[in-house]
Amino acid sequence: MEMYTYNVDGLKFVIKYNGDCHEVFKQGGLRFVGDYYIMIQPEGAPKPMKVLCKTINESGWTMIQRRLDGSVDFYRNWTEYKNGFGDLHGEFWLGNDNIHHLTNQGTFKLRINMEQWNGRKYYAIYDLFRVSNEADGYRLHVNGYHGTSGDSLTSIRDNHNGMKFSTYDQDNDRRIYNNCAMHFKGGWWFSDCYDSNLNGKFYPKGEHNDYFKRNGIQWNSIHPHSSLKFVEMMVKPADDLIYQNEV
Repeated sequence: MEMYTYNVDGLKFVIKYNGDCHEVFKQGGLRFVGDYYIMIQPEGAPKPMKVLCKTINESGWTMIQRRLDGSVDFYRNWTEYKNGFGDLHGEFWLGNDNIHHLTNQGTFKLRINMEQWNGRKYYAIYDLFRVSNEADGYRLHVNGYHGTSGDSLTSIRDNHNGMKFSTYDQDNDRRIYNNCAMHFKGGWWFSDCYDSNLNGKFYPKGEHNDYFKRNGIQWNSIHPHSSLKFVEMMVKPADDLIYQNEV
């Protein structure tokens, strides 16, 4: 729990913030199904941040990304991905700085909920998820997949684990002859180039303009040639997740 100090008319105020949504849940909050909008301050974060929380299987999850209608352009530069963009009530990216502070308080898990245009829903859970700081290029540390979607973050074909974040103005991928973020229209932990790209272009009905240039919202183990209808990424501390209830 972090403390935030500020002064008003010479008076000093100290506010104590929880470090993530699950900490609030453990203290008795977030007891009903639905979305909650609260202020948190992860350990080491310079100031509080507003986040979206969701309760799933007796756990409080902090949302870091959501795509649902194409209302927000995710083809953004390094600074925008660093600071975050969009609307917590709609589509958004929480910001790489915020995700770094959030996931470096201890061992965190990642959950990704996904839906195709035919209505089929999937989830992926990774037992370890951490994003390093900007000096290290917001490098991704992820492993321990289980779920129903198939593994498109640590697959053999294009393992995103250990990759730095890339945007159209910061090329950190393994591909020599072009910039994956520029080519596939979104910031991500590209390898050569991807087995997943959840920040790609939103395509109504999932149909790409070019069958061979798949720059949509991709999770290849679900469908390599169809862009997803819906995706949300969320994190929580790894200490007390109950495997048998993960659906």
